[in-house]
Amino acid sequence: MSWMPLYVNDWLGSKTTLTMTNEQRGAYITLLIWQWQSDNNAFEDVEEMSLLCGLDLTDANHAKLLDKFTQEDGWYNAKSREVWLTQGAKFAKMVEGGRKGGLKGGFKGGFKGGVKQPDPDPEPSNIIDTERSNTCLGQFDVFWKAYPRKIGKTAAEKAWAKHKPDLDMCIKVLGWQKQDKQWQDKAYIPHPATWLNRGSWNDENTGGKSQEELDLIKRRMEI
Repeated sequence: MSWMPLYVNDWLGSKTTLTMTNEQRGAYITLLIWQWQSDNNAFEDVEEMSLLCGLDLTDANHAKLLDKFTQEDGWYNAKSREVWLTQGAKFAKMVEGGRKGGLKGGFKGGFKGGVKQPDPDPEPSNIIDTERSNTCLGQFDVFWKAYPRKIGKTAAEKAWAKHKPDLDMCIKVLGWQKQDKQWQDKAYIPHPATWLNRGSWNDENTGGKSQEELDLIKRRMEI
């Protein structure tokens, strides 16, 4: 299921949750989401859990998170698994009812009396209004203004003219690349011409994760 219920009173009223740091609470709910997304399959081991949530759960300071999980053929949160099975059965029943009733009160606007999934959050708008900027400046000038390392402008202009990249894609990718830890030191930011010649506007956002973490997430998504 692509949605997960959050029982607010249980969350706020739990002594264990209240004694966690904000970092630990974030790691805990991240693990709950990963478990839910994978049809409530158990995590293989503590190492996998640590990679997925970003905290070393072998550290005694974070060990309390493991108290929220059951170790049996892996690690899983028992409450999450119980709710997943219950909600999955209810959802399947609603789908079947919608089919038999010719979808009356079915999918239109969410099942009547059921749970309507929220609309996805809109993507944040770019700081630079590319559509308006293009009428005042050339597309390259908009890119140059957005690029965090101003070096080799002539070479960059030639690369832009050669590859003709999509400006909106460039601005979008630069938006997350500028938040990357490596890019906080300008010495590690490639020259703009190099960035263009590599076709970096097609890069995928890795969220600063290592290849090991990306491989693990990919395997988890395929479960």
